[in-house]
Amino acid sequence: MPETPTVIQSARGLDAAPQGADVIVVGSGAGGAMAARELAKAGLAVLVLEEGDHLTTADFDQREG
Repeated sequence: MPETPTVIQSARGLDAAPQGADVIVVGSGAGGAMAARELAKAGLAVLVLEEGDHLTTADFDQREG
């Protein structure tokens, strides 16, 4: 298992989905993200599908917590 997962930031415009996933998680909210993390830690190849935007730490003002 790789130390860090492969991340596709935007799959829009792809002609075909990546092949070889053991599990597909729909939605990367709190539940989907944790499910994907735990499944990946268990050694499964995980594909996460998300309709929303890709957010980075720059998108938050550090007052959320």
